[in-house]
Amino acid sequence: MANQPNRKVIMDPLAAFQFALQILPIVKVGTNAFIGWMKELKAELQRTGRWTDEMDAQFEAAVLASAASAAAQPDGSRVS
Repeated sequence: MANQPNRKVIMDPLAAFQFALQILPIVKVGTNAFIGWMKELKAELQRTGRWTDEMDAQFEAAVLASAASAAAQPDGSRVS
């Protein structure tokens, strides 16, 4: 986020990250891009000193859960 000065900020990065944690489990298309956006939020929060160990654990757990879900499968099929 910091390296893109023309990007308009419409939401506080912390609020956006909390929102992203809530909806990541239901993202079905563009999961990798969505996680990439979450990583941008993480970088901005780290840059401003607002990133915590608790947030890091939440982020890691959300990404791992997403990778194990059917939404992460390219064809939408469930892994048995």
